[in-house]
Amino acid sequence: MTTENTTSESNENVDPKQEEATVALANQILARVNVSEALSMISLNAVLQLVQNKVVEQARAEVEKMDDDQIEDLLNPPAETEDVEDDSEEASSEDS
Repeated sequence: MTTENTTSESNENVDPKQEEATVALANQILARVNVSEALSMISLNAVLQLVQNKVVEQARAEVEKMDDDQIEDLLNPPAETEDVEDDSEEASSEDS
């Protein structure tokens, strides 16, 4: 945990020494917390929201690296060919 993470949550009237002590204590607590304890402190919906946000960030970064053709292929994937459908029909008629 860093002071940047707590700035938006902290009260502007808090003494800077108290804020520093809070961050230090929070870091000590976090160092001792195991995964099950950490997960018990947050709801499943909050965890899913955090994961979703990270996935969207990652997707944005990937899309920024793509050229226009790659974006077009992503948005409009090539249609399946009729050969695939024909093969499945032949296989089902052979089973009969």
